[in-house]
Amino acid sequence: FSEDFDTGIGEGLHKANLGLRLRYEFKREIAPYLGIAWEKSYGDTAKLLKAAGKDSSEASVVMGLRLWY
Repeated sequence: FSEDFDTGIGEGLHKANLGLRLRYEFKREIAPYLGIAWEKSYGDTAKLLKAAGKDSSEASVVMGLRLWY
């Protein structure tokens, strides 16, 4: 809830993250996945990013492997 200008974080709620992943289970223990993630900055954090010439939101592709044992 406090500002930290060194890391670019403003006061209050600063970030929301939303993702969607599609997983295929070869076995219950092994499951690769592919998905998208969207992140949006709000409030003072968004203002700090815009002042630095950066976007306040970004989307990315994620992929990985879920292992369970």
